[in-house]
Amino acid sequence: MRSCEELAVSLQSMTLSAVVAGANILRQTLSSLQTEEKFSAMYAQAQQATEQINLDKPAPDIKRNPPLRYEHTANAEESHVFATHQDKVRKLYFEALDILDSAAETRFSHPRLETLLTAGST
Repeated sequence: MRSCEELAVSLQSMTLSAVVAGANILRQTLSSLQTEEKFSAMYAQAQQATEQINLDKPAPDIKRNPPLRYEHTANAEESHVFATHQDKVRKLYFEALDILDSAAETRFSHPRLETLLTAGST
């Protein structure tokens, strides 16, 4: 992911505007990856790679029953089992992208950051 590398380089620079620009590039890249088409392409590429190097296919999820002590609690629910491995990976893929985007937003959209940027440019 080239955007991550650009952000890492800009974080080491002396200018705050370069750091914020790198963070914005990273967030745009993460946003562009959050599509079904990008996921499908990544998943297909991963499948091809696993076939080329003869890796075993992932084992299906095992349905596990919760302990009996939780059976009569208010939050007693059956554990979710994904229909396919691709569904499970899809959930993890979008969840990871959301976490990365949220972390970048939290770190680089601080209320005082805009003040520092405007003070630094004058």
